Amino acid sequence: MPKEPGKIRSEYLFAALMCIVVALCLTVVIVTNSCSADDQSGQNDSESGTSSDAVLSGQTESTGSDADVSGGTQSDAVSAPSLPADVENVTLNSPAKATEGLLVPLPTSSSASAGGQLQNIYSWNASKYANEGEHPYTYSGTKLELREDALTAFNAMTTAFRETQGKTNLLVNRAYLASPGADAKAAEKNLASGCAVELGLYPADPDGDSIGSGKFLWLADNCTNYGYILRYPAEKSAATHESGNAGLYRYVGFEHAAYMGANHLCLEEYLEAVRTYSSASPLRVSYKDVNGLDKTCAVYFVPATGGEATQLPILSGEQVTGYTYSGNGSDGFVVTCYLS
Repeated sequence: MPKEPGKIRSEYLFAALMCIVVALCLTVVIVTNSCSADDQSGQNDSESGTSSDAVLSGQTESTGSDADVSGGTQSDAVSAPSLPADVENVTLNSPAKATEGLLVPLPTSSSASAGGQLQNIYSWNASKYANEGEHPYTYSGTKLELREDALTAFNAMTTAFRETQGKTNLLVNRAYLASPGADAKAAEKNLASGCAVELGLYPADPDGDSIGSGKFLWLADNCTNYGYILRYPAEKSAATHESGNAGLYRYVGFEHAAYMGANHLCLEEYLEAVRTYSSASPLRVSYKDVNGLDKTCAVYFVPATGGEATQLPILSGEQVTGYTYSGNGSDGFVVTCYLS
């Protein structure tokens, strides 16, 4: 029997409505997937930018350096403009030099021990130490056997300390030791570099502060602004394998000290971190130089090779204004290229 016209029209209308519903559902699914993809892309871009800007954030976590060593105000390490891809090679004739330097340039005729006058250091009668066999002890108005750059920075640091903390009774207990000996203690080996000083107090501080407490904490908090580090912080003994020494400061240069201070790294942790950077992918560090000017450099590691020479790749190009290198104390070299 033939279907009624009204019923036929109702079935067609129902089918049309179902098609519209299905089309709307498909549209919602497509739009949702598209937005999700865009969000994921944006997130990836954001993560990529963070990785580029925080050069050593992951490295700092891997070293376990959570403790605040200096607490001073530092310029954070940031990415420099892209570096030139070309390099030049410098041949270092003695791989044994890898044991020397520890971030300060290896001595040359112009940067070796130069002596100079101590500033803002308490005067004490040198005869007290006349027969103790270590030369030279250092007193105000006498010669101090430090590298010239280390001495300049040391005087700037003690001057700032005096200006901020008032009259000081700082005393240099020990400075350069010409021959520490093979069985010398770690502190003596640092002093033998011509880049370290061991500070003390005389007379005792009237406020009861010691070299590592009270007003004298200013030195630990601010030394990295002057190219120095506290060599053996008590909280870093697991990395340094030495007990804390609140009076031993070592000059490592403004660029390296600034980075160590900003990331709360001791010397051992920093040298280990630098090993992960090469001339192809260097660590970029921003810092203030001896004149307080903003500077940037690229730092990387070159392993010492066997034989009589090691080739050091040196970044070149208009952006590179100079370079230095030093041993890492064991098996390679830390190269620092200064950027315009």
